[in-house]
Amino acid sequence: MLTLSPSNDKIKYIKKLAKRSFREKSGEFIIEGKRSVLDAIENGAEISYIICREDTDFAFPDGVKVFATDKKTYAEITDTESPQDMLAVAKAKCATIEEILKSAPSLIVYCDRLQDPGNLGTIVRTADARGDAAVILSEGCVDLFNSKTVRSTMSSVFNLPIAKDAVTDIVFPEFKKAGYKTVAGALSDKSTDLYETDLSGKCVIIVGNEGNGVCDYILENADILTIIPMNGKAESLNASVSAGIMMYEHLRKSR
Repeated sequence: MLTLSPSNDKIKYIKKLAKRSFREKSGEFIIEGKRSVLDAIENGAEISYIICREDTDFAFPDGVKVFATDKKTYAEITDTESPQDMLAVAKAKCATIEEILKSAPSLIVYCDRLQDPGNLGTIVRTADARGDAAVILSEGCVDLFNSKTVRSTMSSVFNLPIAKDAVTDIVFPEFKKAGYKTVAGALSDKSTDLYETDLSGKCVIIVGNEGNGVCDYILENADILTIIPMNGKAESLNASVSAGIMMYEHLRKSR
């Protein structure tokens, strides 16, 4: 196992991957932590190489390039306060919208301009847990391959189809052609109580921007606007919590 110095090109490259613009240009991203790296390999992710601390004792998978570095340098290339034992550089691959619609999952979660990486990661993780689901990100969403997003998915980013950069007014007619009912969570006088809403059949559940909700096009064109009843004093729910409640209500009503 070759030990890399702080000035090595691979170390410099990983530091550059912290920026979204460089990730998009290079087509690669960082996966942190042994569990996430192994899950990525198991699910067919294309790993360019792994970097670990030089004191790491682990039997790495065959066929994967592995490099080591000292603790100080390793800490500089991770995005966490308590760095984990290894990271991998992997190819950033997504599904296409066409592939998702062709596979016809019973549920698609459409994220409309979400900005918080933790929210997006949690939504992906919840969709994976719910099963028979896919996720589509609109233009203007936080980067799926942001290290915080990837960590928040707890490896679910490798388990289900995810498409990104969707143009809302182009993809919406495609949903309807494919037989999906579009259901948007919205604070509107036209919104129905979620628990009284017809969520049977194939649905697209739409989760809006944390501060502004869903865009005007969605408000005007969604088949159903719905709201989660709140009996306490809170004015709203976190985007990922709302998405989770809607996903599992769809599952419950689909049984």
